[in-house]
Amino acid sequence: MGSDRGYQVLGVPIAITCDDAAVAEDVDRLLGAFVAPTSTHDVLSRYRLTRAGSGDHMLLCGCQILARSPSQDAVMSELVRQVNNEVLRAFTGFAVHAGVVAAGRSAIAFPAASGVGKSTLTAACLSRGCSYVSDEALCIDFDTAHVIPYPKPISLSVSSMDLLGLPGCVGSETLVTASELGAATVAGPTQLRHVVEIVRLGDRARLVPVSRSAGLAALLRYSFNHYKRPAAAFALVGRLAADFHAWRLECGSPDEAADALLAAMDSVDR
Repeated sequence: MGSDRGYQVLGVPIAITCDDAAVAEDVDRLLGAFVAPTSTHDVLSRYRLTRAGSGDHMLLCGCQILARSPSQDAVMSELVRQVNNEVLRAFTGFAVHAGVVAAGRSAIAFPAASGVGKSTLTAACLSRGCSYVSDEALCIDFDTAHVIPYPKPISLSVSSMDLLGLPGCVGSETLVTASELGAATVAGPTQLRHVVEIVRLGDRARLVPVSRSAGLAALLRYSFNHYKRPAAAFALVGRLAADFHAWRLECGSPDEAADALLAAMDSVDR
């Protein structure tokens, strides 16, 4: 038996219908943090996971087929991608392309372009006791300047899984939750205390303090949506910069990078 369930993701209501119980269970595993009651009228989009006559897994939104594959994992990855794109487009706060973890009530953000290693570094930090905020977006409320948790499933490539010493996956990527990595998920708002721009400049991890203005520039450079409210975005980032430390992380292995990063954060925050 399948399911028909509502979710609130960054305040955006969506619904997901599953025709198969095993598929519904996998959706619950990945998106369980966002389960919330929604009415039919509230829902922004309704997704459906079903099977074709050939046995292929299919993802639909209305009458549009968004994905079709023999692999359930591939279709589930596309569901997560579609939901992610939709909620970030609709998000009314300030959003930056970044991995984010928390140590206590202090958030540490890694703004960077796709493919640099945000998700891998996020997972490495979680294995060292950090709490999970997001592997995709630093989301900040314009009014309070608080970091809003966005604990979407963490997307890790085969090479990332290997670097982290995790069991291999079938296909190009796998989706894991913070709890599957032994980490907690941040339950409420946190304060941004560290902005760490990731660059690839060698085989060994090296963390270099930089100016707050460099951190401010990184947040604006990697923002998804600063263009919607440019004056408010610039004012918010300036407000944040008064309280955060800025760094440049030259990446080595994810374990070395996480160790160097967290040691520096601990010494500064004492």
